[in-house]
Amino acid sequence: MVDDFLSSSDLSSYSDNCCDRTPFRSASAIAIFLIVGHNLFDNVQAEQLGNIGWIWTILHEQKMIEPISGFRLFILYPLIPWIGVMALGYAFGTLFEMEKERRLQLLINIGLSTIAAFIIIRAINIYGDPNPWSIQSNFPNTLLSFIDCHKYPPSLLYLLITLGLAILLLYCLEKTKIRYFKPLIILGQQPLFFYVIHIYLIHLTAILFALYRSGIEPFTFSQVGISWKPKEFGYDLQIVYLIWLLITFLLYIICDWFAKYKKKHRGKWWLNYL
Repeated sequence: MVDDFLSSSDLSSYSDNCCDRTPFRSASAIAIFLIVGHNLFDNVQAEQLGNIGWIWTILHEQKMIEPISGFRLFILYPLIPWIGVMALGYAFGTLFEMEKERRLQLLINIGLSTIAAFIIIRAINIYGDPNPWSIQSNFPNTLLSFIDCHKYPPSLLYLLITLGLAILLLYCLEKTKIRYFKPLIILGQQPLFFYVIHIYLIHLTAILFALYRSGIEPFTFSQVGISWKPKEFGYDLQIVYLIWLLITFLLYIICDWFAKYKKKHRGKWWLNYL
């Protein structure tokens, strides 16, 4: 299926125009290698590499580093395999240059194959994630252990199940009358802007709720920012989902405004990066 996808004549003209610097097949091969093979290095730790260990952290570990004395930086998103995921997304985008029926067939085939690969590799329990699953006291807990995969950095299995489900969702959206999903299109058209805004909006919401429930007393103000540790903080799951829906609605309004702003100001170069 992958060979068929990469060699399709539908992609040749697209790759010639859009892949001047990085050949299409080379980018795809490197992306797959990074995603599939990076778990081979799970046992390599930054501490084993001495003074250059911080470089390995940037590439493959989530932790605090101090590359220069007195300068500390927390690495939340290691580059590998995220750069592979980005490159694969670049390759995957060529599906949408194809005729619709062929695209739908590829979406369903790739989505189902990816999920099947997750189930098989996870069941073998040897490779693909640094945390093996185990049989628990009951089936629901065993299932949770089975799907509990490492996210930072994302393991092969984490990417297989999340990307596989996302691709199947794309298939379903293509088969459905798209006008019902306009909010999803608006959010999807501003991915980086959405991502940056949602972090600050969620944190601001959490602070406001903490102030409402606990007042100003639990807050600590310092040179590095604001932190708080209220004695009791949290809501029932129903309230959490309600807050999630509210924040998503607010994000839709903000992203819809930003989409119109970008359309009106096409000449602003910095908008190309959001």
